[in-house]
Amino acid sequence: MKEKEDLRIVKTKASLYRSLLNLMKSKSFEEIKISEICSKALINRSTFYDHFNDKNELLKAMMYDMKDEFSNIIEVDQQITKAEYYKELLKNIINHIDKNKDVYSSIAKRNFNSTIKDIMIQ
Repeated sequence: MKEKEDLRIVKTKASLYRSLLNLMKSKSFEEIKISEICSKALINRSTFYDHFNDKNELLKAMMYDMKDEFSNIIEVDQQITKAEYYKELLKNIINHIDKNKDVYSSIAKRNFNSTIKDIMIQ
């Protein structure tokens, strides 16, 4: 069983994720500095480094968390009919994309580079 993460850590990571995404709306990932991410997240650089070694690790963690969330939503009850299964699956995928449209648009517009492609493929 996965150990529960401290709420402060969860909030810090969520704040860093949001800050990175907001910055990615106007800049490419390569242009973004850790100091900018920390400033937007209202955290100290030392706090950033308590959780991540660099911005690549932050991006990977964010993408992996999204992948986990996506994996969980596509797990549909297999006991229903095939038609209902695919209908529910499609509904869950569309809801996930809608809920995370900021992430997808930030990546697609300015940041669909090799780093992000590598993370998505893994």
